Amino acid sequence: MCTSPKEFNGYLVACKTCDQCLNTRLQEWVVRCMAEKATAGHALAFTLSYKNLPSGETPLGARTFVYRDFVLFKKAVAEAYYRKYKARTEFSWIVCGETGSRRGRVHWHAVLFSKNPLSELGQWSNYYTGEKYDEMPLEKRCTWSLWKKGLVYVQRPDAAGMAYCLVYCMKDQFGVKKAKVNARETKAENYAAGKFRMSKHPPIGVRYLEALAATWRQERRVPPTLQIKVPDYNG
Repeated sequence: MCTSPKEFNGYLVACKTCDQCLNTRLQEWVVRCMAEKATAGHALAFTLSYKNLPSGETPLGARTFVYRDFVLFKKAVAEAYYRKYKARTEFSWIVCGETGSRRGRVHWHAVLFSKNPLSELGQWSNYYTGEKYDEMPLEKRCTWSLWKKGLVYVQRPDAAGMAYCLVYCMKDQFGVKKAKVNARETKAENYAAGKFRMSKHPPIGVRYLEALAATWRQERRVPPTLQIKVPDYNG
């Protein structure tokens, strides 16, 4: 519950900046992603970061938000998906570009949803030794042949893994608004998230609601409450 509600047209509404509001926003996105996973069948939660150029220079993508890099990455995944499964698919996805607070390098936190497992596409290797993995490694720094610009860190696609990726979509609100008029304000502005994008046709999670509503319609029943249970989410 919001700790600093505001009055609007005679009603109390959430402030959207207190810790409770920020946690609510995070959990809403986690629930939507878990619902999308339940409908799609598979999810891949991961972080994409950049390695330096052979000259030792920092690449442009690590210095500023080059959203086209993520778009081209999705295209490479789609092409590999077609070669593997002989089917074209419209991925649903959510991505956030973040600037690291330690070294100021840009990287991308993302979740992709699909009918078939994306982990079986391309080749996975040890980032440090180049040793090839027989299967996708979890929670290890690795390289993926579909992302040629640096390393990949894959999370478990459960609620905790989704939350790890999605927490950065709120970094702009948490960093700037909550740091207002204190010593952290300037740093917060420097490291606020710069990109937050997602697929919208259909919106993330809506297909789960549609399938649930279709089941209720078929069974000719009305649920006693609008609260619903999303698979593999405790809440």
